Amino acid sequence: MFCNSFFVPDILRKLFHTWTDQPSGCTADEWRRLSLQLIQLAISLSNTTSHLLYNSALTAEVIKGLILLLHRELTEVTDMSRANLSTNLSACSERLLLLRHGACLLHLLWCRDSSFMEHRGAVYQYYVHLVCSLIRLFQQLSGICQVEVLSLQEIRDSDNLEEASQNSSCMETS
Repeated sequence: MFCNSFFVPDILRKLFHTWTDQPSGCTADEWRRLSLQLIQLAISLSNTTSHLLYNSALTAEVIKGLILLLHRELTEVTDMSRANLSTNLSACSERLLLLRHGACLLHLLWCRDSSFMEHRGAVYQYYVHLVCSLIRLFQQLSGICQVEVLSLQEIRDSDNLEEASQNSSCMETS
């Protein structure tokens, strides 16, 4: 009964708003686990209810928060792995899981939200960098399913992100 409540989108919007700032009193690891749970909740909701997909304000908040969250995590993974990604994978495993689930949610929202381009507008530069950098990162890692890379490439190609990137950060590496 609660799921049909008028207040569910407002509660979820406030919950997803926490993605933009780590709550005080919460460690980075706790915040990362909470973020992963929020991503899993969003995926579940988008597959089972209309709240996430048909409430424009909620979807906009989820998209914006997700992009900022993933960009921050990607930056940390990149910083940790500058020397050698393979030696730092154990330290990055939770972050990589968050990035993989987040990329899945990003693709899901990109496919289903007819206003996705408008909703990602406020964080467009982060979005361009995120998608292009995730493609490169996922291509470097063993254990990443090809479909994960392909879904991000689909976003990149459809949104012409390669052209949007002035520094060629979307260029695939062999």
